[in-house]
Amino acid sequence: MFTQLQQRKIDHFFEVLDPDGAGALTLPTVVAIGDRYARIRGYAPDSAEAHRLRAALEHWWKVVLSPMDTDGDHRIAREELTQRMAEALPDADGADAFRGAADAFFEVADANGDGRLVKDEYVDMFAVGCGLARRDVIQAFQRLDLQGRGYLDLDEWRKLVDEFFTSTDADAPGNWLYGSY
Repeated sequence: MFTQLQQRKIDHFFEVLDPDGAGALTLPTVVAIGDRYARIRGYAPDSAEAHRLRAALEHWWKVVLSPMDTDGDHRIAREELTQRMAEALPDADGADAFRGAADAFFEVADANGDGRLVKDEYVDMFAVGCGLARRDVIQAFQRLDLQGRGYLDLDEWRKLVDEFFTSTDADAPGNWLYGSY
């Protein structure tokens, strides 16, 4: 089971993926995050970049999210997500699946494919793609960029993701991964 802090973070993660507040995650909702990000990046809807984003999010849905749909209604309720994460995170294989999802999200957000998630890419993904407050996302990036380089590399990203989902330390930098909660 999760601590209070971990449960708050899991609840916030759900809300990040449910920007329209529908109360359930669906494939169209998840793909729409990428579509909004593609628009802010200036990608035409039928461009290779937009297709890459959509494909990555569809794959993430298929591999990571859809198995959480325990009642088969093609929607993932908050309780389904919480239950699956409680089962998966302590398990090495389950944790690896979430790390793979984090890698995919990094790839989606890394618009130019240079292996670095710069501030603008991070802010656009979470402020525009997920509907978080831009000011909060900017502040979050500043807290995550521990070296002050103006970007996060994949190894840093993975560490921050692990901290977000597993740390019980209220001061862990990874707690800021998806903004304030």
